[in-house]
Amino acid sequence: MNQKTLKCIYIIGILAGGLSTSISFLLIARVIQGIGISIFPIAFGIIRDQLPKEKLAIGVGVVSSMFAAGSVVGLALGGSIINNFGWRATFLSIVPVAIILWVIINRFIHSENKRAEAVEKQDNLAQADANADTKSSIVHSPKPSAVGFNSNGMRSLDVNGAITLAITIASFLLTLTYIGNSSSNASAYPTQIVIVPLALLSIGSLTLFVIIERRAASPLLELSLMT
Repeated sequence: MNQKTLKCIYIIGILAGGLSTSISFLLIARVIQGIGISIFPIAFGIIRDQLPKEKLAIGVGVVSSMFAAGSVVGLALGGSIINNFGWRATFLSIVPVAIILWVIINRFIHSENKRAEAVEKQDNLAQADANADTKSSIVHSPKPSAVGFNSNGMRSLDVNGAITLAITIASFLLTLTYIGNSSSNASAYPTQIVIVPLALLSIGSLTLFVIIERRAASPLLELSLMT
């Protein structure tokens, strides 16, 4: 899935959240939003591809600061929207913004990909002409820059990493939730039984996520950057 598809999934998720009539439907809508929200790590991939190395830290810092700014603004505006229009309006009010962003992605990101493909094609032709006399094995050895890209020239999505990361986060949050419930209710013995398997699942999926990211051609999270 590319960034445009994920954005469509996110728009469907927030629209379903605003139209939900039960907690089950709302949870399903939130799951759809979670799938679509995986577009955000792609922003860091775009920064890495488009910006020069000396400006990479600035670009990552600006985008990362937007997450913090969005959290602060979202809490303030979300509270006002809920008080005046109800909680469903918090979802519906995001739909126009998401559609505008989807149009921007179609207009600019697509053109940037085409431009990058054209530049890469010119580089390939120049490299082939330069190495024609030496009969190099470029055909048999893929370019390092092409690793992690699919046949359409777009960066491949780390599905296994996304699934294991989702399991890790979900099991960890559920563990914290059950711990809070068991501490407030001393007789919640069944709840305490669930905590241990969830904690083990969280640790195991986190370990598996690290292994997958180390082996992935286009990892969801660059562990070297974390180091």
